[in-house]
Parts: sequence; C-alpha cells; structure tokens
Amino acid sequence: MVTRKSHKLLIASSTLVSAIYLFLHMKKTILKEKIKEVWFAPYEYLVTIIITNNVLESRTNRNDKLGKLDKELFTEYTDALHNHNNSPEAHIFLKEDVTFGTIAHECYHAVSRMFQWIGAEKEEEITAYHIGYLVDEIEKFKK
Repeated sequence: MVTRKSHKLLIASSTLVSAIYLFLHMKKTILKEKIKEVWFAPYEYLVTIIITNNVLESRTNRNDKLGKLDKELFTEYTDALHNHNNSPEAHIFLKEDVTFGTIAHECYHAVSRMFQWIGAEKEEEITAYHIGYLVDEIEKFKK
C-alpha cells in the first residue's frame, strides 16, 4: 500500500535519480578560440578574426568591448558574425567548420566597414582585392 509519506519519498527519489542522470549525461562544451589580427596599415584598421566552436558565446564574451549583442538575432547554430563598435576595428567570428562562402561573406562586411570608416568610396577592384586578401589570411590561419 502506498501512503502519502511513501508517495512523497518515491517522488523525491525519482527526482534525485533524474537529477543524477542529467548531471552524468550533460556535456559541458568548453569554449575554444583561435585569434588572429589582420592589420591594414594604410588605413590604420584592424580586423580581428576569432575562429571558435561557439560564435554566440565568443561574441557575448566581448560585450564590454563591442557592446551588448542582441541575442534574439542569433542562435547557438550561428556560423559566423561580423561586428564593429564605431572604431577603426572590426571582429569576424567564425565557426571552425565554416564554408568559404561564409568566410567571403563576413570579409565583405569587414572590408565595407573599413572603407566606410576611412571615408572611401567603394571601388569594385580595390574592394575585391581586400576581400581576397582577408579571405586568404583567414584560410592560412585555419590550417
């Protein structure tokens, strides 16, 4: 016969077993980052590349420097992100397994922001050259 007291004990035991199971099976992922700075000397502009296993966490860890991130725009599955903070510096956050297309996409944002910062008009060939250079720097760094 199950009494009120034994029923409460059963629930407590079940909750404890569930908690232990979750604790033993939770995988806490450790944040990994590789960081490289690419300096565009003629423009005195810095692009910091962060290759990470978690774009959102890496970016959030830099809220003091880059401003608060609107997390509603991103998820833990975000592959890449470009960010700047109204200074001669940009950050590109990339997941470790990101595609060339995504790298080029984020490099376009960084180069566009650099030209905007220095007050230069975008010229197709110069823009393409700088994007290519930045993509090459990232690809060398990823290896």
